[in-house]
Amino acid sequence: VREDPVRKGLLYAGTELGMYISFDEGAHWNQWELNLPIVPITDLTIRNNDLVAATSGRSFWILDDLSPVQQIATETVEADVHLFRPRPTVQVLWGGQEPRGPVGKNPPDGAQIFVSLKEAPEELVTLEILDESGEVVRTYVSDPEEAGNENLSKLKELKEGLNRLSWDFRREAFTKIPDIMVFGSLNGRFVPPGRYKVRLSVGEEVQVQDLELLPDPRRTASMSEYQEQERFLAAASEMAEDIQTSVVRMRAVKTQVESFVKHAKDTGSGEDIEKAGEELSKKITDWEGELVQPKQKTQQDIINFENQLANQVLALIASVNGAEPPVTQGAQERLNDLESEWATHRAARDGLLTDVASFNQLIRDANIDPIVVPKK
Repeated sequence: VREDPVRKGLLYAGTELGMYISFDEGAHWNQWELNLPIVPITDLTIRNNDLVAATSGRSFWILDDLSPVQQIATETVEADVHLFRPRPTVQVLWGGQEPRGPVGKNPPDGAQIFVSLKEAPEELVTLEILDESGEVVRTYVSDPEEAGNENLSKLKELKEGLNRLSWDFRREAFTKIPDIMVFGSLNGRFVPPGRYKVRLSVGEEVQVQDLELLPDPRRTASMSEYQEQERFLAAASEMAEDIQTSVVRMRAVKTQVESFVKHAKDTGSGEDIEKAGEELSKKITDWEGELVQPKQKTQQDIINFENQLANQVLALIASVNGAEPPVTQGAQERLNDLESEWATHRAARDGLLTDVASFNQLIRDANIDPIVVPKK
């Protein structure tokens, strides 16, 4: 028999016929098997708030994270929605391949967030992670289409009873440019250790809990070095997103220009529109070609077709993101070089938008609705 180190009176008992639990100092006991087979429990211990059971013939079994058990009460059981307070989470970034063979199932990577639901929800469910300033760093929704943003991360299907959700310590992903190979990752950057909040919205019901991310104890970096790394990654990520969205926006402009050119050719409605449109379309193509490499179709194509600016920025982010601080001088110098290069292309983009305004005036004079430049 072991007493819970957090909640007084919460007892765990291992017997010849499995596990039992008591919430009232042993006055009443309930069988507590979950997915544990009927097997003799020879020892119990609690480590890092996980319950570890030694069995006779079935090896070790671990119940990951006792937080919901420790916090359970009559009001949480009867509530329509309850967001449990997550335990302080060590920010360990796992890597490597999945093991083969008959192995146990580990919990998902990241911070574990438990939600109790009286019924499977029919309304939109939103899970947000906020930093200390109140800024939303990540949003998960049950239905991205219903939420009006298909780029948001999708929650796993929620069911009646206890649900375990997880946050992988990342911010929102970067915008994807269609039909372009990515050497690096479009996943958002990892946040630094610190204090965060979890906000759950189920219809009109909103609940908030604190979440603390602790640094990996194997690392020796100071908090100031983590913050320095965050500033570096924030600057690089802002540039990467600006590049990605700029290419997507200008592609949308180019598509509209080409439709006007085709209409002018088919109807003979204006040589000026046809000529100006073809010139503008070529300028956009040339500008895009200095940012992305459309000739890359496989991972081997990088040998023949070099990465352009977009992939170079993503590669720099990947080399620093998740690495132990501090940021190296070489990485900082590389960021400065890429920012300078992007400043030139950003100015060229703004020049193209001026050309779009001139082209719009041309088609307005022909009583045609102008090009609409997508918002960022």
